[in-house]
Amino acid sequence: MTTPRWAQISGLVVALTLFAGCTGTAASAPSSSASASSEATATGGTGAGSSSDAERYAAIRPGYEASWAAINALQAAGGVGAPTQAMKDTLTDSYLAYWNERAAQWRAEGRSYTGENRVVNDEITATTFSPTTATAELNVCVDMSDVKAFKKDGTPMARTTKPFMAGTAEMIWSGGHWRANGFIRGTGGYVDRC
Repeated sequence: MTTPRWAQISGLVVALTLFAGCTGTAASAPSSSASASSEATATGGTGAGSSSDAERYAAIRPGYEASWAAINALQAAGGVGAPTQAMKDTLTDSYLAYWNERAAQWRAEGRSYTGENRVVNDEITATTFSPTTATAELNVCVDMSDVKAFKKDGTPMARTTKPFMAGTAEMIWSGGHWRANGFIRGTGGYVDRC
């Protein structure tokens, strides 16, 4: 039995990351320095080319998860304080505009939330790296079942969507951060389970 190409490459990326001294956590910001290759494109989970590409690759999933942490904080505040610095660091301008509109709606309605959205899957399916930019696609599943919405008077709001959201999300490397750019396939479809 042969090992799938993505598994072989993932092992290489982990080895490069460890060799480079990168922890692969959101706390260690990836380097945005130019890589040795002018462009490396891969499908199935590779970002190989240099240690800076390996660092950026290792930061994709933590970057996506950080975008949901920023959205959770926005929800917990009822949209107050938007846009937060965490939102600016983890969302593209267009996706930031979308969440700012949502925040304005929550503030206007006096809506509040409890619970958190939880990323239960964020599998990297494609990446493109160049010295100054990069993109990544992830098949994602977000568990929203813990989130409860309340009207201004504290009355619970009935859930109008299924409890999970699934699709293909895009991440863009910009300004030294991975930024969520929303769903590019699946449009964040709501499902019973994913």
